[in-house]
Amino acid sequence: MSELSLWILFAALCAAALFPYAGYPLAVLLFPRRPVRRGPPVEGDVSVVIPARNEAATLAAKLEATLALEPRSRIREVLVGSDGSTDATASIVLAAAARDPRVRLVDRGARRGKAAVISDLARQAQGEFVLFTDAGAEIAPDVLPELLDTLRDPEIAIAVPRYATRGQEGGEGAYWRLMTALKKAESDRGLVVGAHGACYLARRAAIPPLPNGTVNDDLLLPALVRADGGQVAYVHGVASSEGATSGPQAVYLRLARIARGNWQLFSRHTDLLSPLRPRLAFPLVATKLLRILGPWILLAALATAIVGATRYPSFQAILATGLVVLVAAGIALWRQLDGRPVRGPLGLLGYGLLGQVATAAGAWQALRGDQSVGWESVDGDAEGDVPPPLPLSVRGAKRTLDIVGSTLLLLVTWPFLLASAVAVRVTSPGPAIFRQERVRHDSRGRPISFQMFKFRSMWVDAEARSGPVWATVADPRITPVGRLLRKARLDELPQLWNVLRGDMTLVGPRPERPSFVKQLGDMIPGYTDRVARCKPGVTGWAQIHCEYDTSIDSVRTKVLYDLAYVAHLYDLRSYLGMEVNVALRTVMVMVKGKGAH
Repeated sequence: MSELSLWILFAALCAAALFPYAGYPLAVLLFPRRPVRRGPPVEGDVSVVIPARNEAATLAAKLEATLALEPRSRIREVLVGSDGSTDATASIVLAAAARDPRVRLVDRGARRGKAAVISDLARQAQGEFVLFTDAGAEIAPDVLPELLDTLRDPEIAIAVPRYATRGQEGGEGAYWRLMTALKKAESDRGLVVGAHGACYLARRAAIPPLPNGTVNDDLLLPALVRADGGQVAYVHGVASSEGATSGPQAVYLRLARIARGNWQLFSRHTDLLSPLRPRLAFPLVATKLLRILGPWILLAALATAIVGATRYPSFQAILATGLVVLVAAGIALWRQLDGRPVRGPLGLLGYGLLGQVATAAGAWQALRGDQSVGWESVDGDAEGDVPPPLPLSVRGAKRTLDIVGSTLLLLVTWPFLLASAVAVRVTSPGPAIFRQERVRHDSRGRPISFQMFKFRSMWVDAEARSGPVWATVADPRITPVGRLLRKARLDELPQLWNVLRGDMTLVGPRPERPSFVKQLGDMIPGYTDRVARCKPGVTGWAQIHCEYDTSIDSVRTKVLYDLAYVAHLYDLRSYLGMEVNVALRTVMVMVKGKGAH
């Protein structure tokens, strides 16, 4: 490469690495300020949610301080979720509940992870507003009134107090002071995308469910609220705080967990980066994505400088300067590891080096699927928890196969499509294509309805008198041509258009009608889990093994097959093997006409 090309590459890498810390704060100022709307004083009670894992040392004082928050009359309940605590956490909560009936313990026994506990408590909360706070956090008396006052703006769904550093010195304290100033500027312009676990207040109606195993719940929850159109406000005038981090080792673990959680967010929730929501996507990319990529970008810049220094004198001074800065940061970090605080720019350099190392480690752990950092490992699913999203590799491969496969199938089967449409139209009155409302789930596991297409195989108004009913052997509602189409499964071919549209996938559980979903979900364990993270399919593991649904028992059998299929979707190799298996068996079912009524 020429000297100019190396300089351009080196400058671009340095700019990308430094942008979250220098470029982004300046870019924030380019956004116009968000107009503040002041509605009438908000009404409604507050539910306080406290997730706890072995918090006996701080919980008694936390509960006493929480119940004394102003205005006291607004606190309807204090829900404490014990996540498999092995100390006196549960006993302390029960003792507090005996003194004040507003306190309630929620303890599922087994350890489920912080995200599962938070989702569980939020579902049980009865107040119009939910105050999330950690067991070790201190909340000043004026925090809750200020947060409630901030929610007078109807666009604001979450209000976050300033995070006060308590006992933090040197580089970490300097970092948080800079972040405090940046958060205020972000809030004024509607750019806040996260909160901090110490304390934040949310409208209960806006709180989304969190996928099981979520690491950074205080980032994902506000980000999902932002994606739904709500605003997050940073209330600079009041503060909450937590105890000082106990040394560089604890800082390392915390930063590694944050990095892994950020990586998890980008791999699971790519929809948050939509350019249609620039005030959400830009802060996420600038402050989260570029930070977790930062160590690798800096290594690439160092490699570029080394290559340049071997060829061009202009790079030798840059490389020497970089090495001096790196050595200074290393000395500062060594002193911090030895228990000697380092203040000023040198302390900030040491903290920055620790952050880069921890970020690289967290990202590497995320790529390996390591679950060892932080309070988020999950031993089992809780009732109502949302299953974790499929890996990005599986989602990408599945959507690619859907688009390519449905396109090829439409091109290959168009003669059958045309012949089937004509046969349906001329042999019975009514349209050739039958549309029916079915239920699928969006990227966050929430049910939504869509119109599914099929060739009409029943007489028009076949259910006008009976309403939605199960299929039966020799079903009288089915036309003669419809019986042939069902036997060869050709009535499903129009669903290839649903696949192209993204409503369905080629292989997956069958979608059900809304009238049956609630009934089946209540009666059959695992019924919702089978589709919560997988789109409904044209064919599937259950469809090739079972006949059409004729009763609750037949659905129970299908659910077992569906859950077995979904279990294969969390590994790319397992998924591809299952997909090929289902495709080949589907061809045999179509040839043999298995399972038709």
